[in-house]
Amino acid sequence: MRDVTLVPLLLLASAGWLLAPAHAASATGRTVASGDRPRRDQHHAACSVDLTEDLAEKEPLILQKQCTKNVCSWKLSEGDEDQLNFERGEEVLIACPDKNNELQGFASQTKSVVAVCSDKPDSSFKVNGEAFTIKGFECERIPKGEIMTKNVACGHRNAELMELGFTVRDQWYSLIKVCHVKARSETLFTEHILQGETTKKRRIAKRPSFEEGGCGCYQGFSANDAYKNVNKTLREVTGSSKFPSSISSNIDRGHLAPDGDFPITPYRYATYFYVNAVPMWSVINRGNWVALEDKIRKLARDLATDLHIATGVFRVMDLPDRNGNLQELFLYRSSNRKQIPVPKFLWKVVYDEKSKKGIAFVVLNDPFPKAIDSDDELCPNICKESGWNDNRWRRISRGYLYCCEVKELKKFVPYVPKYDVKSVLNGSD
Repeated sequence: MRDVTLVPLLLLASAGWLLAPAHAASATGRTVASGDRPRRDQHHAACSVDLTEDLAEKEPLILQKQCTKNVCSWKLSEGDEDQLNFERGEEVLIACPDKNNELQGFASQTKSVVAVCSDKPDSSFKVNGEAFTIKGFECERIPKGEIMTKNVACGHRNAELMELGFTVRDQWYSLIKVCHVKARSETLFTEHILQGETTKKRRIAKRPSFEEGGCGCYQGFSANDAYKNVNKTLREVTGSSKFPSSISSNIDRGHLAPDGDFPITPYRYATYFYVNAVPMWSVINRGNWVALEDKIRKLARDLATDLHIATGVFRVMDLPDRNGNLQELFLYRSSNRKQIPVPKFLWKVVYDEKSKKGIAFVVLNDPFPKAIDSDDELCPNICKESGWNDNRWRRISRGYLYCCEVKELKKFVPYVPKYDVKSVLNGSD
């Protein structure tokens, strides 16, 4: 894991290289959107790359150079949902970051090359005069990225800012912000940008395993073992040898920033770090939680705009033991430590910077109650009047879900990131 200061945005701009899906980070560490992007007609592009068909199986990271009056900024390549389009003569940086990774078919230890769009049939790009199709650029393995600690406070309770992203040619490119409390091995929230022009759902052929990433977030125990042994831990906490007894009692590694919010496989792989996961009950993770993610992606597509997404947790879930005493749930317990809490609430804030509209969602991460108590609703439910109503939301066994104004959620969850929300972001039911 690297532990260095983030390169300020102006320095990235002077270098001239732009991460194709626009996720640059500012000098303060905040992920920033690219703003409005003029769409380039794919039928007139010299080199058009179909993200669903044209890339190699072990696809590389793609960075694009776009400059106006000697000022460069990171932007998504103009085009339709699943297209990257380039003009003739436009340069593209093809990279295979990560340790022990390199481009195949080039000199040993070649981690990146500059390719030029050439507009030639069956050989759209050239590297030092040699012709390549985009599929000819393949890594030894799909880049997964890394965790960078920022040495900056965030949230509360001794939380610190981290980022998930990639290092290319000694420069850092941020994809996801993470606010993590090492003392509890708990991520309070993540932040990322969902791009409206590239939200068509693509499946990963083979999902990678979650990794700790060398951040020092799980000292003295294994996060992987903690998740694997969750049934044993739950039986010990509840004092019941019969618990858990059904699929409703299984716990998933639930994504905060979901892989489906990113258009290219390396970016999706970068979501598979434990700091981007929290313990979610399987029926909730695969129920209303994924249904909510799909609805938000559809909204981004319909609006054709970038959305800021913050996703986090609040409070610790508890269950009664054999004596009826409530016990907080942690995946790892020792005589003096409790790590990786099972959250009682999951929340998600969606913010459209252009319109200054936003909305918050809360999911009860507990499939067992027979009815909802007043304490389970942190803020007034506005799903119906805001166009986000769905009959599925009321099913407790799938994750009871309700909608709130962002300011109302923030009254209960003080570490919800600040957004300049002026009104409610409506859905379309």
